[in-house]
Amino acid sequence: MVGPKPGDIGPIKLDHLMMMNERNHNALDRREYLLMKHVRVVMQCLHLADELGRMLQQTYCCSIAVLRIQYQEQMVYRFPFVS
Repeated sequence: MVGPKPGDIGPIKLDHLMMMNERNHNALDRREYLLMKHVRVVMQCLHLADELGRMLQQTYCCSIAVLRIQYQEQMVYRFPFVS
């Protein structure tokens, strides 16, 4: 009967190492999946923040335009000879 050679890990230990490697690979895939999921959420938040910024800028510009028109109407109403 031939025994294991020095440095030989044996079939049971090899199966265990392969199973651990597969488990680690799956854990890495899961971490990558979670990381990509978080990246996707962050990108969506940045996109929403960008959209909100545009909407606020448009609202601000519209508000300034409305105020300017109201001011001009008041000036024409108060001082009709000034145009």
